[in-house]
Amino acid sequence: KLGMTQFPYDKIAYDLLSDFPTRTRDIVSKRFGFEKEEPFTLERIGQDHDITRERVRQIVEEATGQIKESVREGETRQPIAKVFDYFSKTLKKFGNSKREDLFIDHMRQDTHPSYVVFLLNLGGQFLQQRETDDIYTFWTIEEDALREVPQALRNLHDYFEKKKNAVQLRQLKEIHDISSGLAFSSLLEISKRVVQSYDGRWGLRDWADVNPRTVR
Repeated sequence: KLGMTQFPYDKIAYDLLSDFPTRTRDIVSKRFGFEKEEPFTLERIGQDHDITRERVRQIVEEATGQIKESVREGETRQPIAKVFDYFSKTLKKFGNSKREDLFIDHMRQDTHPSYVVFLLNLGGQFLQQRETDDIYTFWTIEEDALREVPQALRNLHDYFEKKKNAVQLRQLKEIHDISSGLAFSSLLEISKRVVQSYDGRWGLRDWADVNPRTVR
């Protein structure tokens, strides 16, 4: 893994929530899934606290908004500022953007991944593009990437649809053109449709010669 920096993400997260009422802390921690297999749904949290789904959403937004404001004003600059700097530098090493699950797995160290997600959501410089039918959720530090990455992948998918056969990586790089500086390997990871075959070539997931599991 890149770098050896270690941060107690869990302690930082709980410290940021420490001044909030117990109910708010519980709602936010459940919504982000602290130490859970999955984040709790708005409905489930609402049932636990006898409030509506909308009220749960409001409480989470209000709490995270207050934390973001305090971070901007410098009240909690340490150690959260160092965490944000570490996240930014690591994203830059990946070409400014990275698929969410892969980035979080890289950053999580020995703590639960939910804390990394929570802290990413507090940094205004970190932008999230949510999952679609064609792409996985990814994070970026370049606003242009929110538009350019999906477009670049649409172009890549169109390229394969027309070519109709798998190609080597060097051939793909010849059509790669994205001004935000995204590393091509990160772009391929974000695509749900483009995968690498057993022989090292790249093509569409539903092609039998690329993904034999699609053969029935």
